[in-house]
Amino acid sequence: MKITYHGGAFARATSKRAVYYSKKLVTANGHPAGGDISEITFTVENLKEIEFTSKRQFKLGPEMYRGKEYIEHGKITLASHENSFEVVGLKSSGDPLHPFAVRTEDGVVLLSSDALEELLDAINELAKKIIINENKEKQFLQAAEILNLLQRPWEDFPDVFKKVQVFAQRYAFPVFILLEQLRCFDLLVYNKWIKGSASQNIGEEIIQTNLQRKSAKTTSPKQLDNSGPIPQFNALVRLVSSSCEWEESYAACRIYGALLAKVKEEARLQCNVTYNLRIQEDWDYEETLRNYILQVKENYNDSNCLGCFVYYLIINSKLPIPPKYERTPFNLGFEYAYEKVSQDIEPYAKSFFENMEVSRLEKELSQNESVPILTVEDFDLMNGQEFERAVANLFKSMGYQLSMTPVTGDQGIDIIAVRNGLRIGIQTKCYAGKVGNSAVQEVVAGKQYYGVHRCIVVTNSTFTNSAIELAKANHVILWDRGVLEEKLQTCDSSNTIGYASTT
Repeated sequence: MKITYHGGAFARATSKRAVYYSKKLVTANGHPAGGDISEITFTVENLKEIEFTSKRQFKLGPEMYRGKEYIEHGKITLASHENSFEVVGLKSSGDPLHPFAVRTEDGVVLLSSDALEELLDAINELAKKIIINENKEKQFLQAAEILNLLQRPWEDFPDVFKKVQVFAQRYAFPVFILLEQLRCFDLLVYNKWIKGSASQNIGEEIIQTNLQRKSAKTTSPKQLDNSGPIPQFNALVRLVSSSCEWEESYAACRIYGALLAKVKEEARLQCNVTYNLRIQEDWDYEETLRNYILQVKENYNDSNCLGCFVYYLIINSKLPIPPKYERTPFNLGFEYAYEKVSQDIEPYAKSFFENMEVSRLEKELSQNESVPILTVEDFDLMNGQEFERAVANLFKSMGYQLSMTPVTGDQGIDIIAVRNGLRIGIQTKCYAGKVGNSAVQEVVAGKQYYGVHRCIVVTNSTFTNSAIELAKANHVILWDRGVLEEKLQTCDSSNTIGYASTT
């Protein structure tokens, strides 16, 4: 916050005046040279000191300064006393226009009563803002701690907890991954079990949506009937309450936390199995978004797909949180995460589909029959299963006999290629970012299980340095984008290397 005051012989008449006299500018007889036109700007940005800039012009002043402008900088020190702040060195000046004086290292600042009052108001306003922001940060951390605690297993009631997990899979998961359904569910839970109860504070920390932002569409009569989006929830609350001897509102909070934990795990499995997406530890947020688009393509904004992905990001702590002093408990919730990811992912999706369109057109217009049927750029347009089949066909064109491992539970190997008695286990990774250690660890784990002689990890991208070192230590062969391009160029062009299923 900046506040500017004026002074000097030619300053306009006002009750808010201030001037600065420095030790550097003095008349011949040693008196402070104030200047005929004076302007001083205070910058209030922290509670330790106030910075100021003084501009002075001399029109009729001392001859040695006449016709010149001088700019000087200084600081006024602040001190805190409990919840109030005071200006260090503030004293009476004896000047009727500027009754208050503040000594600084290089001079003195003179202030009128109204100017001082406005300056102190600005300091107190900043103090309130900082205290409020610090309280928000504390609430954010407390909410995060409560949220984590409520998602842990119930060690004292394992049988009841298992029933809640089954309930989560059967009833809660389809609701929690759809934002509009979750908003409606949260509203019903809050109104029936949390609002006005002893568990209100706990309940407010676990609710995944901002109830105050609910729209008319979200709270339609059909959605807000007695059953709600999860009609069995009320019965579950009473079941848990009687089984664990908990007060019902507290039971509702504990159930909500348990449901959320199971939904997150189910979302991760959906991403792994249904969408063939596995977030790597060394991916940052942007790289994770790019790989999501690469893997799911046109389904990137499908509500179910995106909902699962958002929870998967939360589990892996990939979602950036707002800067300090902008954090609130709501920023831990699904609604905040969903809206942020939806917004952030659009530029990556736009770029991906534009590149896909150009690549397909270029391939269509190409008249050079000597170009391989499949190019390395085509791999970037595939999802995980398509890439796996294309790699299998590449090995088939090289004379290998192939067998594919199960889509789920593949034990770290996707393809087994055999030629001249040599069995090779192949792990495929279709990524936009670098492939990390986990891919190497997975294929090493599958080596003994499938009884293969060698292991290869194939990617359309590149590998991290740590993955390269780990592969060397475990005698794993790495095929990156460059190797794939070489293999495509050297393959017999009469062999089809494409998306077709291998047999």
